Amino acid sequence: MLESGRRNAEANLASPDAAQTAFAIAETKRTIDFAARARLPKIVVHLGGVGNYMSEQERALRRLGVDARTGEIPREYCPGEYSINAGGRTKLVGIGQRLIRGTWHIGGVIVVAEAERVRDILVPVYEALGLDWDPATAGSVADEVPGATWEDVADALRAELPPHEPAGLDAATLALAERLEREHRAPG
Repeated sequence: MLESGRRNAEANLASPDAAQTAFAIAETKRTIDFAARARLPKIVVHLGGVGNYMSEQERALRRLGVDARTGEIPREYCPGEYSINAGGRTKLVGIGQRLIRGTWHIGGVIVVAEAERVRDILVPVYEALGLDWDPATAGSVADEVPGATWEDVADALRAELPPHEPAGLDAATLALAERLEREHRAPG
């Protein structure tokens, strides 16, 4: 159930209903999700944390005034060496990566605002799993830069991303997507 009392299934970004789409956008503007994948050996990926190299996400947060650093902080949720934190105190970005034969995938989430919602969800989960975690390590960009908005973070991230070519889909893939669209719509 979402804060507004509506169900998660009602937060449908793909909905033709403008009100439903606006609701979904409002409900998702607390985080920014990102992902990249490619076939090897075309691209070599480095996530930062070595020498003077910084990831696009770290540079974007610094652009906003965050003391962004790559690296795990003690007792953070979903610990990882490529997490991005604020001043070594609070985790702002979680990054996961997978490398398998012939391809790689990187994905993550930037917590823009309302870190208390992350804590509220994770406290009972970590307690039930018996895992050590300090809720004070869950932060947001808005905690570090009061007034920072989803749009501010998205703009800073876009400014740091390398140039890219938009992906195209062939006619057969588009036709398949149109045929399967009904099966993947949220009820309502």
